[in-house]
Amino acid sequence: MKNKSTFKSFCLAMAFTTLLSSTSLTGVQANEKDQSKKAACRIEIDNPHISKSILRKEKRSAVKVNARSICDAYQTRVELTVEIYQVGLFRDYKRASFTTIPSQIASNGFIVNNKNTKWYCQSKKRSRFYGVAYSRAFIAGQQFAAPPARSHKTVRLACGN
Repeated sequence: MKNKSTFKSFCLAMAFTTLLSSTSLTGVQANEKDQSKKAACRIEIDNPHISKSILRKEKRSAVKVNARSICDAYQTRVELTVEIYQVGLFRDYKRASFTTIPSQIASNGFIVNNKNTKWYCQSKKRSRFYGVAYSRAFIAGQQFAAPPARSHKTVRLACGN
């Protein structure tokens, strides 16, 4: 009887291990396919970080979030907005927002960057931040709007108010 019980346990363990490994391999393959199939037009947003260049140049700490509007077609008059949010107890607080100026030459092209969104830290208190970006652009004379994209991570930084 002990041998049958041990054999059943062994078979169950092998079946579970096989199921688990096949599921995780399928998940990895799906993720790789998803990453290689990026939308023709999209917004990519970075995670919040303390800007080293602002700290070096201005001797102040600031949270910064960068984003870019990328499109296979030529974009014109792009308004790419990036917002920085600080996570609060009952609600999140918008700390900064910057929108590219559509009439500027830098607001045209296959890739339009917004590297100007920053919020100066008021203290060294650790707080959590995330970024949101969205845009409007003209492509072949027609206006398109991109839905909001959120940074992949909410990051805890030594920056508070």
